[in-house]
Amino acid sequence: MIFAGIDEAGLGPALGVLSVAGAALRLPPSPNEAWNFFGADTKKIVGDSKAIFPAKGLAGLEVPILAAWQNWRSLPRDRDEFFTALGDANFLRLAREIPWHAAAWQMPLAAKSASIAALAARRTPAIELLTLQARALTAAELNRQFAAAKKSAVEWRLVAALIQKFAALDPSAATVIVVDKQGGRHFYAPLLAELFASPLIETVREGAAGSEYVVANCRVIFSPRADANFFPVALASMLAKYIRERCMSDLNAWFAARCANLRPTAGYHGDAPRFYEAVKSVLDRERIPREKFWRSR
Repeated sequence: MIFAGIDEAGLGPALGVLSVAGAALRLPPSPNEAWNFFGADTKKIVGDSKAIFPAKGLAGLEVPILAAWQNWRSLPRDRDEFFTALGDANFLRLAREIPWHAAAWQMPLAAKSASIAALAARRTPAIELLTLQARALTAAELNRQFAAAKKSAVEWRLVAALIQKFAALDPSAATVIVVDKQGGRHFYAPLLAELFASPLIETVREGAAGSEYVVANCRVIFSPRADANFFPVALASMLAKYIRERCMSDLNAWFAARCANLRPTAGYHGDAPRFYEAVKSVLDRERIPREKFWRSR
């Protein structure tokens, strides 16, 4: 069977990118087996990125992501190879508009190559990583899309692209796709009917505790706290967070080089106004419009 997961990072902040990521595995017909990807203690290594990143830093994300990546393909050497492999050449195009996204990435950055290789060697052979995917939008692109659509609709387009990608990996295989449920939406049947171009969507359940649908041989589940309960969602959560944090690091570094004694920001609303006031003179001097920096929603 194919077991895939999707999660996002950066939907709520005022600054930085929104990243949606996904991971798809081929494994024996029991989704719980996925938690043995790196052996019996996989849950100590892969989980909710919002817990792992504060505790272990960027290396805590980078080691498992790149260790899993090695089961799929050769490690990327830089940012262009990274996003191209993830199927997001569009982000590279969008990033060229934004000066703080111009930096080349060192891969890996925080993790030691030996740590990545050691974890990769622990992979359970019966579980195969088929693909990692990501879609990211800059603040400037988010503002362009927010002008024409609701925030939830913009996020859905990114999620839908990954659902479609994973559903098409092997049409003959039973496929389960779990999406970490965000916001208050409980009813997805019309969206899935449009996405699959099919009215034959079976609704299994819908509500605050989760929504589940079947179309052909594909089961799509929207589940709260999915990043804590399903391995591919947890891996997707870590990949989405990794992308956002590296992009925020680029943003902080670019402004710090132009603004003395600048404290970095995570981009959330509680701190973003402070950061904006500190760098406003830089934006003015560089003739960078506010909409390239600050999200409208």
